[in-house]
Amino acid sequence: MKKYLLSLALLGAYSLNAQSLGETVEKLGQSADINLYLRSALEMNSNESVANGIKVNEARLEIMGDATENLSYRFRARMNRTVAAGTQDNAPSSIDYAYITYKFGEDKKWSTTVGKQMNNFGSWEFYDNPTFDYQYSDYVNKQQNLFPVGLQVSYQATPKHSFHLQAFNAMNDAFGTIHSKTLYDTNGLEASKTPFGLNLTWKGKMFEDKFQTIYTVTTSQVAKGENNFQVSLGNKVVLDKFTGVVDVSHTNMAVDYVNMISPSVNGYYLAQNPRYVNVYAKDLVFQTLAFRFNYAVTPKWHIAAKTVFERIGDKNKMDLGKNLSTNNVNYLGLEFKPFDNQDFKLFGYYAHFHTKYNENFRAYTPNFQNNMIAIGALWYLNVL
Repeated sequence: MKKYLLSLALLGAYSLNAQSLGETVEKLGQSADINLYLRSALEMNSNESVANGIKVNEARLEIMGDATENLSYRFRARMNRTVAAGTQDNAPSSIDYAYITYKFGEDKKWSTTVGKQMNNFGSWEFYDNPTFDYQYSDYVNKQQNLFPVGLQVSYQATPKHSFHLQAFNAMNDAFGTIHSKTLYDTNGLEASKTPFGLNLTWKGKMFEDKFQTIYTVTTSQVAKGENNFQVSLGNKVVLDKFTGVVDVSHTNMAVDYVNMISPSVNGYYLAQNPRYVNVYAKDLVFQTLAFRFNYAVTPKWHIAAKTVFERIGDKNKMDLGKNLSTNNVNYLGLEFKPFDNQDFKLFGYYAHFHTKYNENFRAYTPNFQNNMIAIGALWYLNVL
């Protein structure tokens, strides 16, 4: 009899727990958004060093929602990236977002965001949905730590203007790892005790939201006493059928820890002196100008185009001339949207890439040029 009563009690408790769990899941389901970012394409290249193939360009899973009225969360992971954790932030590059946001203060105008988050620098090229942009500048692809672990405090001054102060890890890897990966000598540099970056950002909407801005000033440090400084101005124009973006950036880079021009500089100096030891180049200038537009010819047919011009310069410390390299990216594409209620598109585009190096480098780093034709499909799917 006791066993029978105990069984009934356990069954009842299980039923109550199951009901409670179901209610909790239902509440979370009502507040959560689950999104898929998908894009794949057949890419045909003219340069023999770039393989042709069908590639998964985007495969991201996102879960976001509100836990309470003031507390929200966001998680996004890339299915086609490594899961190895960085030695500085202990987070894999496959994770874009893993953060929580808490709103507080009068009218909840203040908020703080903690965790792996977007680097809040002034670039619509980076800020907009990654599914819908086919090619990126080196400024976005190589120069920035796009998704650092950080802390951000934001103030929504008006419904159309907000200000953000963000502290973040300047690099995902620690100083020692950065040098050991390339086997570059430290060249007298020491690890900074505060290897952080600091963004101050203004986001604005004006003229009935037709003109939108993301303007940022940034300072960061990886090596002790070696400070980077960056100004980035993201501008967007939104009209009925036309969306245009102009991003402008200027960076004074104390040390080339992103390794964009250091291999070329090292190759040049090694040829002059066989005893030369490879190091990260110092005292550089990075400049980027990016244009992008989308025009809706009809509700189903869209034209997409982009052009990027970039320059890496020497601040007259290496006597190699002001221009160390220039980079151009251009594409023109046609998109077809068969479904009115889905962000699904079939697309095709032509892209041209051209990187030109300082004449002193060309024997060791030849210029690069490639033409590409891509045909594919993309889908930004709100699953839940």
